[in-house]
Amino acid sequence: MGDADKAQRNAVDAVLGVDNELVNLMCYFHGAAKIYKHTRGISIGLAARVFRDIADMHYATSADELSHIQKRCLEEWQTLPQLCAFASYFSATWLNSPFHRWQAFFTPKGFAATNNPVEQFNRAIKRDYTLRARLKMGTLIDQLLLCVRSDGIRSRPFATAVQPRADVLRRVREMRKAGSIREVSPEKHSIGFLTGAMTPATNTNVVHIVSDRMERVYDPHDRRTKETLPVTACVSTQKNAHGDCRNAR
Repeated sequence: MGDADKAQRNAVDAVLGVDNELVNLMCYFHGAAKIYKHTRGISIGLAARVFRDIADMHYATSADELSHIQKRCLEEWQTLPQLCAFASYFSATWLNSPFHRWQAFFTPKGFAATNNPVEQFNRAIKRDYTLRARLKMGTLIDQLLLCVRSDGIRSRPFATAVQPRADVLRRVREMRKAGSIREVSPEKHSIGFLTGAMTPATNTNVVHIVSDRMERVYDPHDRRTKETLPVTACVSTQKNAHGDCRNAR
């Protein structure tokens, strides 16, 4: 998954796509940001309508549903003079180009929906090797070779399955201790309980989890409420968005 950068796409296809059947996905966030720039000259009401339609495309559950939504939206946009030019741009750039796979159903379950992991690796290169400076080509190649050697020494295995983050695992353990998350066996697992044709559940691969809302307390230092969880059980998004997450117990 990446953004709409042709150079990156060509490099990945040339190096990794030689003996592999790659499926290049487009980061929805980057696509939405580019589309937003092209809607600045449109009225607020029409721009909101455009983004509602694009959200419907993004959350389509299949290729057939996506095709139906695309056809409907383009026909409606082309009937409005203010959206005719935008409809042509959207069709050429985001529907009929190499960067058209930005819908949710293309992304396997449990995988990242944005290219943030790639961006984080780029951030590490800038922080540790280039020091956020524009290096000359020879120096840049030396630093990239150093990066390759360092990662090779670490010998981190290439993940082929989804691995939960450590902070998420700690959070689940703390929530289980607090009794706010538990596994349940629903009695009404299908519509059959309304018709009297109730059958026992046969899918053993489905686990039903109930998660209750955690107790929250007011933190006078940050002037907001926080979950009563230890610091190590707070997910990284909370730390980044709201600063440190203190133990309220």
